[in-house]
Amino acid sequence: MRRFATLTKPESCWEYTLGFMGYDPIDGTYKVVCMPEVYSSTYPEPRNQARVLTLGTGQKSSWRFIQGSFEHFPRRGGRCIKGVLYYEAHLSSDLTHRIVMSFHVKSEKFKMIQVPWSQSEGILLAYQGKLALAWQASVISFDPFISLWVLEDAERHEWSFKRLSLPFPLEDPFLETSLFLKGVTSAGEFVYASSSWSVSFDPFHALYFDPKRNTVRRVIYQGLAEPEFRRDGLGKVVTMSMFPDHIESLLSV
Repeated sequence: MRRFATLTKPESCWEYTLGFMGYDPIDGTYKVVCMPEVYSSTYPEPRNQARVLTLGTGQKSSWRFIQGSFEHFPRRGGRCIKGVLYYEAHLSSDLTHRIVMSFHVKSEKFKMIQVPWSQSEGILLAYQGKLALAWQASVISFDPFISLWVLEDAERHEWSFKRLSLPFPLEDPFLETSLFLKGVTSAGEFVYASSSWSVSFDPFHALYFDPKRNTVRRVIYQGLAEPEFRRDGLGKVVTMSMFPDHIESLLSV
């Protein structure tokens, strides 16, 4: 039977927290890494105090302090690839020095990876078994494309770059709405959809772009406007997220 559990705060004095979930394929364990995002003015602890919680052990787990982290400001992302969790971060509070942090789920070791891009917006992806950051052109661009940075060697901070031209406009004439990159499938198809949705948009449309074949297919999702959506007041426009290749896995917490 499915149920949701709310995890306790690692530290009661942390005003805001940012957490990511990773998976260790060797031991088959899930771990949640949590860090303070904004500090209380009375909280003296430095910004290198991460906590980890192991899930699915069958026993009651508690948050543990992780040794070996260093001061950084976690931002977003959270992509686990082959037992390594990646997320975007900054080295300074003015958010000028962007980096990618890696966390080895089994050994619980942090590493910093320098990044070659300067764009302020992008999305971390698991692309062909590697970490990638994708940045799309403006939705009003007459030449829509994806800038794709792929991590080739984390130890040497080496990235490869490719530019993928899109064979469709980012302003969908069929739906009269803007399309945004939402993720990539294990088959290498880039998924585009609207960032918002309402009952009036039902059914929901998504475009799947295959850069190898340079083809696009439109997938229509029926039934999003179920009674529970209406009951919960979701008839208004809401933010939509997509998770390509998602497989539900239930475990005891």
